[in-house]
Amino acid sequence: CTTTAEALAMGKFAIIPAHPSNSFFLQFPNCLPYQNKLEFAANLRWALEHEPEPLSPELSHQFTWQAATDRFIAASAITMREERIRAKAKKSRIDDRIAAFHIAVSKGKRGDVVRALAGAGPVAQQSGKWKPYIDGIKGRVSDAIETVASFGQDYTFWLFVVLFSSILYALWTKNALFSPALGSI
Repeated sequence: CTTTAEALAMGKFAIIPAHPSNSFFLQFPNCLPYQNKLEFAANLRWALEHEPEPLSPELSHQFTWQAATDRFIAASAITMREERIRAKAKKSRIDDRIAAFHIAVSKGKRGDVVRALAGAGPVAQQSGKWKPYIDGIKGRVSDAIETVASFGQDYTFWLFVVLFSSILYALWTKNALFSPALGSI
């Protein structure tokens, strides 16, 4: 997308697949979409034999931050009809619960553990004082993975069982997962 936008903004030809993700670019005269190898070859030949058209001020405006912001706002707007449909489907309640769960899981020591297990590296220790705890969990999980992986590919299911069990055990023993503030998850 970025390369296509840059080429078109510079007044160059862009030969791109005719795909819904490229629909924005089809409004530009220097955009040459193709659907198969034959169309690609024809577009390439045409581009080599012709000069690109200069962009009009209206089309040139499409590449500004203001135009991009306007498109973003238009795409993110929810109509009254969509809001009624969401309300009937109780989507906002589900969204609120997902957001609350995300916030609860990503805070403090619990958040450090989740980030570390997700592979966040040094960024995982945001609360600062839980590094030894996280390193211990990482060590146990790493040992479990190595042990199970050494048995071979046929035991992939058991790898996930051991990994998941290790995580739950670590969280359970430190009382991180089942705290009174969260209730039961």
